[in-house]
Amino acid sequence: LAVERKRAALEKSAAKLVALSPVKTLERGYAIVRTDSGDVVASSSAVSAGAQVDVTVADGGFAARVEKVRQ
Repeated sequence: LAVERKRAALEKSAAKLVALSPVKTLERGYAIVRTDSGDVVASSSAVSAGAQVDVTVADGGFAARVEKVRQ
């Protein structure tokens, strides 16, 4: 009985980890944008027009250039 409870708790924790996985987040349509120096872009103020950025999506990535910054 104690083993089954621990197994259930472990399975619940594993399910939470899968749900919070960065890969799962990307699969929902989100992307990770990084500057040329590798810093994650968390704010529009971190880039300027003409800046080169690297975009990571669920199945790969691509390079992009910032055309316009909206605040």
